[in-house]
Amino acid sequence: MARTLRLIFALVVALIGGLLIAPPAHAAGTNTVIYHVTDPDGAPIAFTGSIHVGGNSSGNSSTTGELTWNNVADGDYTFSVRSDSMDGYQLWYDGTASGSPTQPAPTQLAGGQTLTITLQFPRLATLSGTVTTSDGDPLPNLAVLVNRGGMVKNATTDADGHYNFGYMRAGNITMSTGSSGAWVAAAATPVTVPTSNTITQDFVLSRGASIDGTVTNAANAAPLGGVTVAAYTLPTVSYVNSTTTDASGHFHLDGLPGATYALRFEDPLGGSLRSYWWSGSAWSSDTATTKTVAAASDVTWNEAATFPNPADYPHSLAGTVTSTTGTPLAGVSMTADDGVTQVPTITDRNGRWALSTGDGSWTIRAEASVTLQSLDNETPWYPQYYATSGVADTPELATAVQVSGASVTDGLDLTLSRSARLTAAVNPSGSSDAVNAVWTPYTTGGAALPSTPADYQGNPLLRPGSYKLLVAGEYNGNALLPRWYGNAASFDAAPTLTLAAGDDVAGSTVSLHSDLAAVSAPTVTGTSAVGGTVTGTTGSWNLETGTTVTTTWTRGGTVLSSASSYQPTPADAGATVEYAVNATNSGFGHTFTKTVTVQVPVPVPASPAKLASKTTLKAKALGKKKVRLTLSVSAAVRASGTVTIRRGSVIVGTAKLVKGKATITVKRQPKGKKSYQATFNGSSQLATSTSKTVKVKVR
Repeated sequence: MARTLRLIFALVVALIGGLLIAPPAHAAGTNTVIYHVTDPDGAPIAFTGSIHVGGNSSGNSSTTGELTWNNVADGDYTFSVRSDSMDGYQLWYDGTASGSPTQPAPTQLAGGQTLTITLQFPRLATLSGTVTTSDGDPLPNLAVLVNRGGMVKNATTDADGHYNFGYMRAGNITMSTGSSGAWVAAAATPVTVPTSNTITQDFVLSRGASIDGTVTNAANAAPLGGVTVAAYTLPTVSYVNSTTTDASGHFHLDGLPGATYALRFEDPLGGSLRSYWWSGSAWSSDTATTKTVAAASDVTWNEAATFPNPADYPHSLAGTVTSTTGTPLAGVSMTADDGVTQVPTITDRNGRWALSTGDGSWTIRAEASVTLQSLDNETPWYPQYYATSGVADTPELATAVQVSGASVTDGLDLTLSRSARLTAAVNPSGSSDAVNAVWTPYTTGGAALPSTPADYQGNPLLRPGSYKLLVAGEYNGNALLPRWYGNAASFDAAPTLTLAAGDDVAGSTVSLHSDLAAVSAPTVTGTSAVGGTVTGTTGSWNLETGTTVTTTWTRGGTVLSSASSYQPTPADAGATVEYAVNATNSGFGHTFTKTVTVQVPVPVPASPAKLASKTTLKAKALGKKKVRLTLSVSAAVRASGTVTIRRGSVIVGTAKLVKGKATITVKRQPKGKKSYQATFNGSSQLATSTSKTVKVKVR
């Protein structure tokens, strides 16, 4: 049926559009309609312009007072404009700028015609006024309402209590106001709006009555905070005003007109049987306790609420939840779980609960409800399982309760203590998006404990103690690499948190990476020549815990070694040896490889050992400052090459050996006794050698 209606609607829309594009009995055209619309003072005004044909219409809006409608088909049309600033007044185009309040005869468009419509709204009546108290004080920020045939519009008073609806269409309206604190809303007032002129409608609000009281628990006189108290007039059961009790159970309702009242109470912590009630702990307004409140009077109305014991009704499991000081705990979520089905309830203001389950073996868990956590000013109660002895934080430690047939087990009582809470954001690295995190606490000795429970905002809750915390999570369906709280990569680097019950710690943000990454890259140092040693480091990683690092030396795909150091061999000469570091965290499927390349230099072949040589020198003075020098070089092979002759440190000549011998005469030598020495410069086969020093007297 719904699909059929949608199809009919679509066909109607298509028909309307078709009428505008190509109305029957007229040829299609490309006409243009241009609107120029102003307010009564001649200023451009925001409006909606409509084109009407054959009982159908279509409109476009403008915020500038100008509107152009292109591609209008040939046909007979009427045209109108409306403006919210003119109270929705509809003005029809009749060929004049003043227009008409009623629909005129159609205008024909044909043959690419351009029709310019200029319209100015008439000056309608205006409506304004002031709202004050009976003491004469203005009431700011108060709603003033106008009801015209069920259509309601409103204005708000300014700091002086003044309101202004602006232009209003003529006709009969009903006006009223909202209430303000102790001041009663003005009653509905009929007003007739003329076609023009200024209407002033002032309101004076009278002081209302008030109801002041306290809501307590009839069982122990404990104040009940967070209870919504609403006042209803009888016999019509009409809502007037409401408020919420504070921590001491106190409430105050004001701005009430004189009437007979019943109070309705809504308690988010009232349990499954008493989430709401009427005054006098009644189940309905018909049986509620009532009070007649005179106008402007102040009435005290206290409520001692009674809460039915859920164990008085059919059930299979029941008990009470209290704090370590014996205070009943309301608003605790209780869940019985048989591994397939979970049956929930909530404790009432006396900490009592009861559940009806099927046959089976049930574990029972107590946890502060979201409502309780949002109302509580302290850290949440630490979640706990029912156990006959000890404290059970996990289902493995819980005591299962057997239900069979009509069996009833009462006295399933639990005592809860305050948790410690760490408030810390967990985000993907580089993003401020939140991650649904899982926190795993570790003892200071490194032993992993069960994952922490969380409060309703995802913050981890812990028992008193000292911990290091490992954080894991997912983002967009992908697992993120865990990280230690404090943005540490390892257990040793993570800070230790020492917490007491009730501690509420504002922690730092934890950023989780999508993969392993090197914080410091692997390096290779040492001598890469054949016979040398190169040593690689494994670097450091953004998660060291659970990460395995292996190293491999390879040459051309051939594995050479997996040790941290490697000594290049002659086979490596001139080749590239690669050092690869593979970091794997298999528990999370993350792998990273870092490769460092080492170029092994080609060794230079060692030169063969040269044979020893012996150089002998003889000198003879010839006169005229000449000296003849005779030398020979003896060795296992015949010497060839050159010999350098020095007088002291001065080179005086060079001779070339012939069959291992040479003679050279040097001229212009200084007179006197001089020393000479010859050095054989060696050859490809012979090592160098130097003669003994010989002395001669130069003449």
